[in-house]
Amino acid sequence: QIIGLPAGIRVFSTEIFRLIRALPPNYAGAAAFSIGLVLILAALVWFQLNLLKRRDYTTVAGKSTQNSPWRFPRTGPLFTLAIVVFALFALVLPTIQLVLSSFNTVFGRYDSFTLHNYREIFTNDLTMKAVMNTVQFMIFGGFVAVAFATIITYALRSRPTTWKRALEMPTWIPWATPGLVGGLAILGTILAIPALHPLYGTSTAMLV
Repeated sequence: QIIGLPAGIRVFSTEIFRLIRALPPNYAGAAAFSIGLVLILAALVWFQLNLLKRRDYTTVAGKSTQNSPWRFPRTGPLFTLAIVVFALFALVLPTIQLVLSSFNTVFGRYDSFTLHNYREIFTNDLTMKAVMNTVQFMIFGGFVAVAFATIITYALRSRPTTWKRALEMPTWIPWATPGLVGGLAILGTILAIPALHPLYGTSTAMLV
């Protein structure tokens, strides 16, 4: 959304966001795009599961197992250079950019260093409320996610094959779909079921 859209690079998630942000919002069109994305991901997950179920994986270990690092006398420096370049562009430079920009009034410029942005965080009531809500979602949401993950993992490892196959697909698809699609699906569910209407606009809906 931030990098691709200004350059005219559109993907499923950017189109869904564009339809939701339109005036008036086109939720029906966004839902159609979401269904198309989910169907593609479901087909890929189904293909992967069927490809892997025909294979048997065995871990062989013993006293003769050696965990010494592999050595590449000729290409080792190239691998090291590739790791350094990746870390530089994926972590170091973006982090430096964020830190420097946080001390400026205009993003991307470094000629007006100020503490105004940080002062605004600690003095703005809405910002502090957002920080506290985020911490609460992280703690409680993390606990709930771990609990559900434990239950699903137990079911996948110990239940019969039928249950395992039934749980694998719904478990994989949410990981593969963008969060925007999941949020749109939850919004549609809340609006479609009258008993769930009180959840609209609440922290419970955001947690889900």
